[in-house]
Amino acid sequence: MTRTNWQGDLVAVNPGVAYVTVRTYNGKEATCKVTVKKAPSKVSLNISSVTLGVGEKYKLSAVLPEGTASALRTFSTSNSNMLLMTRTSWEGEFKAIVTGTTYVTVRLYNGKTASCKVTVRSAPYKVSLNKTALTLGVGETYSLSAVIPDDTAAAKRTFRTSNSSIVNMTKTNWTGSFKAMKPGTAWVTVRLYNGKEASCKITVKAAPSRVSLSKSNLTLTVGQSATLYAIVPSGTAATTRNFRSSNSSIVKMTNTSWTGSFKAMKAGTAWVTVRLYNGKEASCKVTVVNKPAPQPSAAQQGFDRVKNYIKSHYYNIDSYGNPYIADIYYLDDAEMFISLKYDSYENTITVISRVKTDSYSNFTWTFVTIDGDKLNNASLLFHYVNKYDDTIYKATATINPATYNKNTITTYSISPSSYAVTSAANLCKSSTDIALNTASLLLLDNGLSIKDLGFKSW
Repeated sequence: MTRTNWQGDLVAVNPGVAYVTVRTYNGKEATCKVTVKKAPSKVSLNISSVTLGVGEKYKLSAVLPEGTASALRTFSTSNSNMLLMTRTSWEGEFKAIVTGTTYVTVRLYNGKTASCKVTVRSAPYKVSLNKTALTLGVGETYSLSAVIPDDTAAAKRTFRTSNSSIVNMTKTNWTGSFKAMKPGTAWVTVRLYNGKEASCKITVKAAPSRVSLSKSNLTLTVGQSATLYAIVPSGTAATTRNFRSSNSSIVKMTNTSWTGSFKAMKAGTAWVTVRLYNGKEASCKVTVVNKPAPQPSAAQQGFDRVKNYIKSHYYNIDSYGNPYIADIYYLDDAEMFISLKYDSYENTITVISRVKTDSYSNFTWTFVTIDGDKLNNASLLFHYVNKYDDTIYKATATINPATYNKNTITTYSISPSSYAVTSAANLCKSSTDIALNTASLLLLDNGLSIKDLGFKSW
């Protein structure tokens, strides 16, 4: 005891229990039990940071190591213009005054301290809930969250129910957790420190006695996605519907709540199962198969028919070793030599037309080369030998076999340019048409069609 008269000042010396008694002159007494514990080696606060709205109040508590004690706990703020301390002993209560950031510190008798960072933002001018209406089954639990505008804050968010016999709150601070008790309707409301409110309508139905899925069997190819829906009996409800896959390497879930969305990863079989809050389950067997080998297009199949026919029925080989089939046709005084040649190196089929126009040896050669790797691209090469001076005139063009026909106007590049362009273009066009017509005859003679080379409208 450091003072025994009028007031009793005392100092804790060693851990233990003692009693301090006061006695008046006439023998009246009163006693206080004093428990002494070890001095705290540190102190902490129940939270290390908090964000408040202007005008909001908050309370901090000091936490000491087990087996220690400190009756003297003094709270202070680093910015009294921003926070108004309303209680500074044992617990720290304060009110947010203006926006900004500061610290509230607790100090023990032995100098140990701890601080909490306090951020103050504007007061919320409204509040909403993440759901405005919800349907649950009896026995189902759910949590609602309050949403406030950006750059505002409210640490205090109190939830309540309008009818606890229908919806019973299990948590009422910050988030509103509750349990559906019996069929009916109730409202869950959140209220902020400044009176702003928002509500969610809760409809409670009977718990489902069973559940089924929108499909019980499903076959997908690798890479495909699908979605399953859970179906409960009429008049029942279950908001909590958790989906899972029995093998995520075969079927990988992409959404597991309310609907079950998933992706087929590799060939195999897996089960996608939905489980309701009350344990009812249903499953769908998902069979995943590999993608079928891509089928060649009709144009590619036709090209391959002609290619394979030439390779297996040729009776001529050019100087480069390329096989070809050929025939000769006569029209008046013109002799037409037509051949179909396959070049395995370039993967092309070329229609070669050589026309001898009269006895003075005017010749035209037309080459229509179809690219087996680009069936929408064919090149035209036309040669004309003038019988008077043996000058060779050339013309080139590029066409699309799928759209080229007898009425197609094609722009040819002519050389030498001194040759009459109009007459040369007409000659190129007519020679190309003759080459394709006679090629059609040659193909027909061999059980094939010009359409096999991609000329759809010829």
